[in-house]
Amino acid sequence: MGKKLLICEKPTMAKSIAEVLGVPKKGNNYENNEFVISALWGHVMALKQFSDYPEIKKFQNEEGKVLWKNIKLPFVPKEFIYEVKKDAKDVYNNVINQINRDDVEIIYNVGDPDNEGQVLADNPIIASKTKKAVKRLLLDDITTETVQAELKKDLDNNSKKCRDMYFSGKARAEIDWIYGMNMTVYASVMAKTKLRIGRVKVPIIDYIYTRDMEIENFIPEKYFSVESKTKVGEFPLTLISKEEFDKTMEQKAKEYADKLNKFEAVVTKVEKKQVKKKPNVLWNANNLKTKAAKILKVSGKEIEDEMQKLYEAGFISYPRSDSQCIPETSKKKVQKTIEALKDNRIVFKDEKRIFNNKKIIQGHSAIIITENIPDTSKLSVLGKNIYEIIKNRFCANFCKEDCLVDETSIEITVGEEKFNKKGEVLIQKGHSVFEKVNLSSELPEFTEGQRFKVDFKAVEKMTKPPMKITADMLNNFLENPFKNEKDYDNEEMTEEEFKQAVEGLKIGTSATRTNAINECVTGGYISYDKKTTIYSITEVGKVYMDNINKLGIDLKKEKSAKLTSDITKIVNGELTIEEIVDKAEKDLKTLIAENEKNNVQTKQFSSNMSGKTVGKYNGEDVYKKTTKNGNLYSTSTNSIVLFENTKIFGTQVKLTEKQVKSLISGKEIELSLYSEKKECNYDALISIDGVNEKGYPNFKLNFPKKK
Repeated sequence: MGKKLLICEKPTMAKSIAEVLGVPKKGNNYENNEFVISALWGHVMALKQFSDYPEIKKFQNEEGKVLWKNIKLPFVPKEFIYEVKKDAKDVYNNVINQINRDDVEIIYNVGDPDNEGQVLADNPIIASKTKKAVKRLLLDDITTETVQAELKKDLDNNSKKCRDMYFSGKARAEIDWIYGMNMTVYASVMAKTKLRIGRVKVPIIDYIYTRDMEIENFIPEKYFSVESKTKVGEFPLTLISKEEFDKTMEQKAKEYADKLNKFEAVVTKVEKKQVKKKPNVLWNANNLKTKAAKILKVSGKEIEDEMQKLYEAGFISYPRSDSQCIPETSKKKVQKTIEALKDNRIVFKDEKRIFNNKKIIQGHSAIIITENIPDTSKLSVLGKNIYEIIKNRFCANFCKEDCLVDETSIEITVGEEKFNKKGEVLIQKGHSVFEKVNLSSELPEFTEGQRFKVDFKAVEKMTKPPMKITADMLNNFLENPFKNEKDYDNEEMTEEEFKQAVEGLKIGTSATRTNAINECVTGGYISYDKKTTIYSITEVGKVYMDNINKLGIDLKKEKSAKLTSDITKIVNGELTIEEIVDKAEKDLKTLIAENEKNNVQTKQFSSNMSGKTVGKYNGEDVYKKTTKNGNLYSTSTNSIVLFENTKIFGTQVKLTEKQVKSLISGKEIELSLYSEKKECNYDALISIDGVNEKGYPNFKLNFPKKK
């Protein structure tokens, strides 16, 4: 019998699976008598760029450049074509070579267990035109038990489940291409500068723009609150009237305060009870990223990268899950994890709140730790902190001891107005040893009928502007675009929110949002303060949104969430990819026709929005901008986007301004790079060989002549 080829999403995943299966390293792969394990580097294939299709090439000028203003829009290819990325050819060729080996009998797609993972591994398999059997491993975690169990399942990669995942992922890429490419060309031509439009980018920028405009246009107004601040014994007690008085009603506020002061406060009701505090629900991706961003003061991308590393190392379950429960089939697996922790404060609990198949979204478990308990001293500081957050929530839900609280509710009556107060005292720690429990302030002992004096006054106050958008607020908005911000702290999904999650009624996915946010920052539309985690709109972003609004480009939260929901419906078999693509094309035709009919004009960008000029790239000025992540070099149209801190052929380097000037002028620079394969440094001559669809350079490597 031939060998089984496992095509993994990334090298770290390939390494972890090889360790689980006991397969040693051999060249660029892992191999023994039964398995060959090969790795991709994420997406090694991407949809062809707009200008690479024959239908668009006819708009080239004498210099071979496509003139966007001459293109008839919208353009939707008759057939979307995937091509190998320039910087991924070696990885792609290695995987294709393994597929075509005579001793390989069965191929396994081992991309992450989601639509993106399905597509990125399927693409090279399809491109190889292999006739061999293809199977799928859906690994919710990378432990010996899970990997062996999935191999035994023998899931056909052509099953309806896998095909629906593939077509949903493919639809996401094609819809993003249709709206992104067409609207970028259209808006850029209209604005006479490059505007990057995207299904996820527009709602992100719009959310931050709308909030900052509310703050900018906010006019504080005076109002009056009627409040009493006294002491009951040694305990300070504040009573605030429900009545509010605007700036013209100061006298009425004083009169109402005087009216209340004619009475003594009377305790009209005292209720005491002992309550059991439940732990917070298990983590899903959004709640975890939001909480970690708030506690650790790091970006969503940093959190996402560390979660992926923990998953690929086999320490946590699939990190992009929307679920808040564990599948009922995973009970034995959880028992093993509890045994591995060796913590006598926790015990297995078979509860519906924890294990519930009806609350599982797209087959994924809530994010939990696995039986592979790491030596946390070997994790990065951020990795350790994130692991501890996940572990503590897991332990809180399986805590042996109940968390008990004495809860006191009192009603105080002053005249005709009633005031309610609540106090809580922790009497048995329970799960609070793992996660802090938020309690209401402690109250003094009150008895029904007790009386005390009040001292109400009219207190002058000013209305406050809305809060700036922070990283955790942005995460919540993208996950729950129609949820009230006041409810963001409530982690447990309501029935309506669960329904929306199942339907995919959100903006983008965990896999697409982080990159979209980064591109909004690097594009200069929004800024990010790492210290405060606050996002702000820039002057460029204001002009961008002005043009979006004038052009009627409908990609704000309602439309974007609807598109994500439609893409999810492919997984559920409710829509086809053809139906979604046809609808997108019709939407764009209508938009462009309406704007032509109404002779819509856009606002032009000012040249002083960009920063210091350091040279030219293809005739356009390149500006140096300071960002929180170091210097950024780009043109005003983002025809090239180059960070001083960047990766070149796998090595992290910091480019000087002098080196950037050489690169954009077409010259080579000499760098010392590191070869993982040979485990040594080497000298290389680096130049720019064009850019990708986002403006990021494709680097070309030559070797210096030996002296």
